[in-house]
Amino acid sequence: FLMFGGKGGVGKTTIASELKKQLEARGQRAHLVDADEVRASYQKPLGFSREDIRENNRRHALMAQEKLKDNDLVLVAIVSPFAADRTMVREMLGQSFILIYVNAALETVIHRDTMGLYGRALRGEKDDVIGMTGSKIPYEPPDNAEIEIKTDQTSVDASVEKIINYLRDQTNL
Repeated sequence: FLMFGGKGGVGKTTIASELKKQLEARGQRAHLVDADEVRASYQKPLGFSREDIRENNRRHALMAQEKLKDNDLVLVAIVSPFAADRTMVREMLGQSFILIYVNAALETVIHRDTMGLYGRALRGEKDDVIGMTGSKIPYEPPDNAEIEIKTDQTSVDASVEKIINYLRDQTNL
């Protein structure tokens, strides 16, 4: 189980998608858990309260556990802003859990702004952009990630290669 954690717009899904393609090209069965799929698979919709964020992490872990039955690897791209929630997921998944911290300077993600969230926050239209200065939701960077990828310094291909090398060295995959 690979959890790609980091602020919005850092490249979590981009890297996870490319990794999935490369793993499948090598004959591995990999499943990318889509955040929208997780949110849609439960009747109770979630917002961005502290409790809802924790529940969203728990739901992702449960879906990953289910998908691990039929796959060699499950990849989850999720913001997961709180250390306690990442610890909960690590405990749920045990030895199979690998945290990949996808990181970039805030200026870089503001410039990319792939979802328009940072622009809305800068205009004062949104106060829950995780990790944004003045946001009501902080981002707690992990201090226990197995891998850190700095997308403002590393290409997608180099990032995927780093992950594959880690998997080869640590899991014999």
